[in-house]
Amino acid sequence: NILKCIKNVDNMSRFHLYITLTAFLALALPFSQAQQTQEHQHEQIQPYKIGENFTIQCRDSKGDWGAGPYCADFESHLQFRYGVEEIMQCAWRIPDEETYNHFKQLIAQNENWNCRVAMAPNAKFYIPFSIPVWGVVEPDHIHIDTHLNFIFHGDPYGRIIGAAAYSVQDNFQPVVPGFVVRIHGPVKWFRGQYFQDFSSNSMFKSTTGMGVVDMLLKSVPVFGLVLAWCFVAAIGTLLFAAIFYKYKLKPAIIEKYQKLD
Repeated sequence: NILKCIKNVDNMSRFHLYITLTAFLALALPFSQAQQTQEHQHEQIQPYKIGENFTIQCRDSKGDWGAGPYCADFESHLQFRYGVEEIMQCAWRIPDEETYNHFKQLIAQNENWNCRVAMAPNAKFYIPFSIPVWGVVEPDHIHIDTHLNFIFHGDPYGRIIGAAAYSVQDNFQPVVPGFVVRIHGPVKWFRGQYFQDFSSNSMFKSTTGMGVVDMLLKSVPVFGLVLAWCFVAAIGTLLFAAIFYKYKLKPAIIEKYQKLD
């Protein structure tokens, strides 16, 4: 209909009509974009406070999201404290055959224990990670490693920006249905994207704040240190002998032969 109207008017009227349509579109487009931007605004993120408790979410054996591991010793799901380094303890109960078979699949790496943690208390944006189960499957039982380390990265705005969990060789506990596996391990916090201690009072110090000598002592093998010490001792002994001969022994020998003459 607009095109028919344009054909029925003279050139001057057509020019004015084009100007009017262009002005209308120029005014309407920014308004539409502003409205879309307003509709797309996210809820303001509320930061974690130092020491604030938070939990994680994990998929169960059916693949549904739910609360993280249940700690039978504390009668609650696994919790952490923002920015606080501590030793984690959690007793995993293996109550039935279904749970037992699920852990067998986790050990065989046929399944994965996918978990996530909220970036902020009110955020629906999650940091993904997995909880590994290291062990051995035997015909009538399984062995599960009881040491599990957790790492979190926080930023200056009170958000969690990274998370990881990994097993470290420790005690492999034999398990059958009805048993409780007592998991333990440190919870380490880093500031930002790198391995910088979250706090100067860090419970588990990283090498970031170490001096050069400390870093060398930790990085050089013991055998190398022994060889280096022997070399320094030999040089020192030769130097001492040369000085002793020049200033003490040689003058004494010269004086002795002069008396004989």
